[in-house]
Amino acid sequence: LSDVPAALAGATGEHPGTALIQVLVGDPHPELGSGAVIVLKLPVTFDESDAAKYANELNRREAAGETRGTMMGAWCQEPDHPESLAFVTFVPSSLAQSGLLESFVIQDKLRADWVRKVLA
Repeated sequence: LSDVPAALAGATGEHPGTALIQVLVGDPHPELGSGAVIVLKLPVTFDESDAAKYANELNRREAAGETRGTMMGAWCQEPDHPESLAFVTFVPSSLAQSGLLESFVIQDKLRADWVRKVLA
């Protein structure tokens, strides 16, 4: 995967585009119960056959500390659009406290800014 960091710059789509952050509630997690799913969708597409490698590279970079975020969640291919990537976080209701969801949304905004720089 040594060519993956360079390949990240080969994404197609609108640069700069608008990332989408969604906070979804409704369907409970099978083990953790109710909560919120936070999804950051990127405004770019990749070759579907390579998208998983790009998601893994973004996860590796985040785990190495490039974003200084919590890494509560992960990059993955969007199920309905496997050529696109999303960062998905589940926050169980049992962790609820004032300002928590807002913190995750702000973190995803910073994450989107970071990915834009990585793809530049």
